[in-house]
Amino acid sequence: MIHMKKVLILNCFLWMFVCLKAQVPDAFQYQAVIRDDMNNLVTNQMVNLRFYIHQKEVDGEIVFAEKHTVETTSQGIVCLEIGKGAMITNQLSRVEWSEGPYFLKIEIDKSNDGNYVALGIRQLMSVPYAKYTNLAGGLCLKSPDGSRWNIVVDEMGNIKAEKIAIRK
Repeated sequence: MIHMKKVLILNCFLWMFVCLKAQVPDAFQYQAVIRDDMNNLVTNQMVNLRFYIHQKEVDGEIVFAEKHTVETTSQGIVCLEIGKGAMITNQLSRVEWSEGPYFLKIEIDKSNDGNYVALGIRQLMSVPYAKYTNLAGGLCLKSPDGSRWNIVVDEMGNIKAEKIAIRK
């Protein structure tokens, strides 16, 4: 009877994980203030932005790229979701977040003439890495001593716990 209760509780946790897993979007928010070469706001104007995600190094392999055409607000602000633009290379959902680090490069074409200018490149530190939990293949639990465990079920239905090594 006790064994059955454990299996039932574990099944509840696994179903909860499956439900939560379905709620992680394949996109993340980006917001910027757009200025011209004289440092004036670019207001109520269409601009093109390209986003590239490089793997391992700032000039590493491009594993994702997309383009957005958006209108700036009266304050020169653009808001968009990286992952929901016009695909250039790959889809954001296909990035293997466990194989990082990753770097985001941003380019802008303010005059819509096809001449893009690089705005910079920065390492992605955490935002889309939360998506890696979708790929973990199990349920992550924390024990009373602070250890983290990944609970997985193999193709035969066997349940096992794997201790997760935390890198410092």
